Amino acid sequence: MNQHSQRGGALQRAATLGLSLLAAAVWGACASQEPPPPAPVDKCPRVQMDLEGQWIRVNGSAGDHKTRFEAQPSAAGLSIWYVGGQFTKRELKGERRTNDWVFTQATTPAEEEAWKKGEKDLVRIYLEPKKDACALRVMAGTVKWDAAAGKAKETMTPGFQEFLPFPEGQKFTFRPCDGPLFMGKAAVDLKEATKELENGGPTYTGPLGEALSIGAWTDAAADGDAACTFDMELFFDDRPAKDKAGAPRGPVPAGAVTDGKRSWAVTDWYAAYSGNHHFEIYRYKTCGGGARELIGVSCTEAVLN
Repeated sequence: MNQHSQRGGALQRAATLGLSLLAAAVWGACASQEPPPPAPVDKCPRVQMDLEGQWIRVNGSAGDHKTRFEAQPSAAGLSIWYVGGQFTKRELKGERRTNDWVFTQATTPAEEEAWKKGEKDLVRIYLEPKKDACALRVMAGTVKWDAAAGKAKETMTPGFQEFLPFPEGQKFTFRPCDGPLFMGKAAVDLKEATKELENGGPTYTGPLGEALSIGAWTDAAADGDAACTFDMELFFDDRPAKDKAGAPRGPVPAGAVTDGKRSWAVTDWYAAYSGNHHFEIYRYKTCGGGARELIGVSCTEAVLN
């Protein structure tokens, strides 16, 4: 092969290589402009470590409305209002771990002292988001104080429970109570209510009927400015209370102030059902044309016969 042929072949190969490199560069530039593939769709976005909203225990396709909780995020951390099978509502404080949460019942100083004496147990639950099941997996139990060992000892119920987001449009109460309710004469007579408190607290047994007297007494000064308006919402067995015809009870005005105590009484509460029941009054105030504000919740669990 002569020198001219060799040079021509080299030039042709260089040209071919140059075209290949140019094509690759153009293809790479075009490929880089293509949109990235879509992110996988999260079929259960609420099932995550950052808990929010209301949740209900489920067994298969059936919901257990008596076992539920509501997440309460705050600057101090996450807590939940937990209803564990009956009417009692508790606040549980959360500790976030790598893949799950530990929630333990919050206590007042008096409750902490009673726990250390072995007079009461605390509720504890472990909660783990499970994307594969699209549910929260929960293990529930109690915590006792072991005085001999000088430390807490937990006892967990075997097996796991599943919780799903609470169905929309279903109104249940979750908030723990902060004051007592009275039945009968004590609901409308401050002296009778004071007498019951001095004897250990309100009585929890009374007759069933179509017009029960149920009420609370609060410190009027602590409620807010006397110029505010005060009203209440009624709940029976953790659902909005209804009248005899089945219609929901609307906001009910609070009563008068006697000796510095405000009356929150209802004398026509329809509860014609025997057995164990739960009464709640959510107390509100509205001041100076502002938004309606929840003051607190009074409640009692009563046996009607």
